[in-house]
Amino acid sequence: MMKRNLQLLALLATLAGQICLAQNEQPPVEDFKPSVLNQPNRQYPAVNSERRVRARIVAPQAQSVVLDFLGGAKYPMTKGEDGAWTVVTRPQDEGFHYYQIVIDGAGVPDPNTLYFYGGSRWGSGLEIPAHDQDFYSVQNVPHGQLREVLYYSKNASTTLRCFVYTPPDYEKNLSKRYPVLYLQHGGGEDETGWGRQGHTALIMDNLIAYGKARPFIIVMANSYVPGATVPPTNRPPAGAPAPGAAGPGRRFFNFSAFERVLIDDLIPHIDGNFRTLSDQPHRAMAGLSMGGMQTRAITLANLDKFSHIGIFSGGSISPTNITDMAAFKEKVKVVFVSYGSRENSTAAKANVAALQQAGIKCVYYESPDTGHEWQTWRRSLYQFAPLLFEDQPLPPAVAQPPAKTTAAAAAAPAATTASAPQSTAKIIRIKAGVSEPIKDAEGNVWMPDQGFEGGQTIQRPDIQIANTKSPDLYRAERYSMDSFSWPLPNGKYTVKLHFAETFEGISGPGERVFSFNVQGKEFKDFDPWVKAGGFLKAYIETVPVEVTDGKLKITFTPKVENPQICAIEIIPDGVTETSPAAPAPSTPATPAAPAIQAPATQPPASEATPVLKIDAGNVTGKVSPMFYGLMTEEINFSYEGGIYGELIRNRSFKADAIVPRVTPDTYEAGKYLPVTFRPDTKPRYWTEVGGASMVLDPANPLNEFLNVSLKLDASSASITNPAGVANGGYWGIPVKPKTTYSVSFFAKAAPGFAGSVTVSLESADGKITFAKADIRGVTTEWKKFTTKLTTGNVLPSKDNVFKLTTKSPGILWLQNVSLFPPTYKNRKNGNRADIMELLAALKPKFLRFPGGNYLEGNAFNQRFNWKETIGPVEQRPGHPSPWGYWSTDGLGLLEFAQWCEDLDMEPVLGVFAGYCLGQGGVIPAGPRLEPYVQEALEEIEYLIGDAKTTKWGAQRAKDGHPKPFRLTYVEIGNEDWFDRSGSYDGRFAQFYDAIKQKYPHLKVISSVGYEQPQNLWVKSRVPDLVDEHFYRNMEEMMAQAFRYDTYSRTNPTKIFCGEWATRVGSPTPNLSGALGDAAWMTGMERNADVVVMHCFAPLFVNVSQLTGQGRSMQWSSDLIGYDALTSYGSPSYYAHVMFSTMLGDEILATDSQNIPTRLWQRRGRGGATAPPQPIKEVFFSATREAKSGVIYLKVVNINASPRNIQIQISGAPRIRPTAEAVVLSGLSLEDTNSIEKPKNVIPRTEKWIGLSADFTREFPPYSITVLKLMTK
Repeated sequence: MMKRNLQLLALLATLAGQICLAQNEQPPVEDFKPSVLNQPNRQYPAVNSERRVRARIVAPQAQSVVLDFLGGAKYPMTKGEDGAWTVVTRPQDEGFHYYQIVIDGAGVPDPNTLYFYGGSRWGSGLEIPAHDQDFYSVQNVPHGQLREVLYYSKNASTTLRCFVYTPPDYEKNLSKRYPVLYLQHGGGEDETGWGRQGHTALIMDNLIAYGKARPFIIVMANSYVPGATVPPTNRPPAGAPAPGAAGPGRRFFNFSAFERVLIDDLIPHIDGNFRTLSDQPHRAMAGLSMGGMQTRAITLANLDKFSHIGIFSGGSISPTNITDMAAFKEKVKVVFVSYGSRENSTAAKANVAALQQAGIKCVYYESPDTGHEWQTWRRSLYQFAPLLFEDQPLPPAVAQPPAKTTAAAAAAPAATTASAPQSTAKIIRIKAGVSEPIKDAEGNVWMPDQGFEGGQTIQRPDIQIANTKSPDLYRAERYSMDSFSWPLPNGKYTVKLHFAETFEGISGPGERVFSFNVQGKEFKDFDPWVKAGGFLKAYIETVPVEVTDGKLKITFTPKVENPQICAIEIIPDGVTETSPAAPAPSTPATPAAPAIQAPATQPPASEATPVLKIDAGNVTGKVSPMFYGLMTEEINFSYEGGIYGELIRNRSFKADAIVPRVTPDTYEAGKYLPVTFRPDTKPRYWTEVGGASMVLDPANPLNEFLNVSLKLDASSASITNPAGVANGGYWGIPVKPKTTYSVSFFAKAAPGFAGSVTVSLESADGKITFAKADIRGVTTEWKKFTTKLTTGNVLPSKDNVFKLTTKSPGILWLQNVSLFPPTYKNRKNGNRADIMELLAALKPKFLRFPGGNYLEGNAFNQRFNWKETIGPVEQRPGHPSPWGYWSTDGLGLLEFAQWCEDLDMEPVLGVFAGYCLGQGGVIPAGPRLEPYVQEALEEIEYLIGDAKTTKWGAQRAKDGHPKPFRLTYVEIGNEDWFDRSGSYDGRFAQFYDAIKQKYPHLKVISSVGYEQPQNLWVKSRVPDLVDEHFYRNMEEMMAQAFRYDTYSRTNPTKIFCGEWATRVGSPTPNLSGALGDAAWMTGMERNADVVVMHCFAPLFVNVSQLTGQGRSMQWSSDLIGYDALTSYGSPSYYAHVMFSTMLGDEILATDSQNIPTRLWQRRGRGGATAPPQPIKEVFFSATREAKSGVIYLKVVNINASPRNIQIQISGAPRIRPTAEAVVLSGLSLEDTNSIEKPKNVIPRTEKWIGLSADFTREFPPYSITVLKLMTK
């Protein structure tokens, strides 16, 4: 899964700041001074008044040396006769930059500078003097202390480090206590970041001295918990920066792991060792970038701990994220959100406005002329600190800010860029896809890639290009971009656009078609192959234009495949093409941020009635018989504490297990590695009763897989005082009237024990015993015991416990203590009935299992190892799930297949493909991967092999299921685009060849879909399907609803949308989520001939404990919610029921007119603000059941007002005047369902009359309608 998620932020790709790309041909001003971050007595690097950098490295034996700003520009250096390499850069942004020296391809720190931790490594740092730097400079004011503090973390099982700032008066008044701010770093950094790169101590010293901020303590900890990884599918929330790798080594933030360290270990340590005000009103948390996202997640889950929230370039908080608005208003004093002006903050501003309208104090700050960089975050802290702890007195000012330091510390900087004088009469040449300037055959210099919004770049340096003297212009490109813009003086120009089809995945005309618009001139259905006359041939499109508003604008619109371009020339009229190139424009001063307003809905562009046209005589394709399906994985207590029927939590006592650490090199496939336990550990989720004591005992295992037992010392037991243990299940044990529960457990006793054991269901307070049974025969040898517990005519409840006690003194050992309610279809070891009934109502066609991240695990011995999930449950060792809790593997491979059988679904089997999450590692294609290929073949054989002639088919029969299961689809891995080693193509091919050879009828799915960059796609084989994953907000789903309309029908590879969701609403989607889902599903139904399968994810969430330590939800917006006793479907669930149960088998041609639109400010990429985009507000699809002739018309109205829509149907013999309509609607996008109100938003059935082949009908606001039109 996901996410995914999450996970995640490519901080290393942006921390270098926004590097100015001007082509500066003027000689530098020779007033260079050594950087303030240099080692003592080192002259280089040096910075001049233009903010240009001169670097010098002595490397006489080197062949090439490059100055490389991390995530920014690269500058080849020139070697002198003395063996020293030098370079002078273009002007750099103010503030701190990470960089390295690349010598003959190897990146090393510059020995001339101090070292800083960033990009997941120690490297060099460079400080460019800033116009407003006085607020973080050393001044003649009292100074606090920055202390290195070591503390022991029980959760990490090791000693950790943090840095603590104490204010200047901390040592003077030993009776005074202080508020605390917990301040977190970003991705790829550590606890040193805020103190060194961020200058936290100096900022606070100055603010306190100026009388601007109250003194408080600041704690700066490392968010990376040793040994913890986070699933790379953790996705940032709406308003957050786009996700990416965290840096070399692929370290990831594990939000829940650090939350445990922070809440359980760090805060108690700080409160116990510093003079803090330890109550919630005096504790704040803030963070930058991924640390801001972490702050958001932790504070929302722990409102009893934090009262002030600061998010710097790390997303924002939406009202939909707040589960209890009244409590939030009461407990949270301020929410502070900040971004650099060059970052995309549209969603964040909208969320700030929404919180302000809800009555919450929410402050937005925008740092002028900065991007995703330290200067933004220094200024953010300077703005945030004065807002904290306003109940504390401000100190008297002991100093005045220098005149250059404004109150905001961030007034728009004066224009100080000393770039070459710009002429309006120079040619602009931009080479897409490269990071350094290049020269063409005529000696013209082309600036590196810039000016584009969106997309990605790729280089193919070895290809040969025809039809040009300058092949280098076509050996790199930008693709999937949305637009290009460039500031120009008004006037006339000739624009030359350079194209060449160089992607080997394009084999002929019509396989890449897109449109572009140059300053209002439209070029539709542009095909580079056709224009150039073939593959690897250059083509130039020449367009005369006139600029009237100071900017040239080009937009690109995909139709088939992605738009692409190789280079752009802009030639002013009257200028010959041999004129020198103009420099890139300097960044203009950023104007004051506009007042934040809530996003408005754009009124319809036309008052004309929308028209939906259905051509019943034109069948465009067949609906895939696999519509609709389910996707499942162990997240949110989906299996344990969810659909799996077991009611005892930690039945095998392994939740406290210490799992051996392995790497791909040390792990041996097929070999079970036993877990260990700390001495004197009491089993989690179990409690002692009647004075008994308990401890985990590895010396008395049940077997090699359950290699520990619970040792129960019941010496205190007597006739009047039963002693034993109790278990509260997964947030309660459900008790229902007149219900029979199945109990089983393994037990043995020390010599001399001759009593009985009592098992019972009781209320948590012990006042009510619902059912009990006595068991005799416990001896000194392990034995399995079973019994039944039947309740009377009691009220349903969940605040109950299961007890196992004895009245006879003695010592017992227990293992695999189990309690099952009646299961669906009375399956032994089966599934929870009420949840299965909700699934059955969806009439699903398939189940994708076992995951998701659950398939891969965080290490090779933590993956879903199918062979360890079959056979008797007491011989299944279990393993840690990647979401932070133990899986017993009671829901194993056979149970998954039986789940499919019970709901008449077909399995879609995911097989482990040699890649684990995070730092778990990967095994590339080759001999070392072969055991896992064989393991997959055997897993398939277990499902479909003949019970008499195959080894694993016989094992299935032995396990109780002689008949083979159905199986058509096998997916190789899960989300293997996170494997940045590039090994997936080879791994997929090895699995593909083996599976196709033995099972040629099976369809093999690639886990890397076409929504990922092309360089990650499988190219060595032709997958039968690719798995695409989408997690979006409502507007993004609306915009994506037409994604597959232009998918090539000749492409043999089909689409499987194996995970998707409109992520709006928590814990389950609200009506906004349902509308986004429905809009997206109309697109998939229209294209159900190429999208052959799809499934929403995640499917389940246990809603028992949504916040705090050990919470039941790790991922929000899940289809079905439940607690121990009851379950419910979300609005999205009911939208799925409507779509899946009313579906034809033929796709009918449709068209439309006058569809209303609204403007949507989508989230931009690359720090730029994306231009507003019109998105439709009405969505529809039409399918027909060939046998009955029934037409299912689905209409989605995503508007706050009712909408009259005209329906025109042609090609049908007749339309009956009456029809059944099923409608799901609400008055607010926030309308939702819950445990307390499970049927708040549900479909209603209406009878429509007066219908014909041409009729108009009003569709309700915020509605999903399925109209069942009868034609016979």
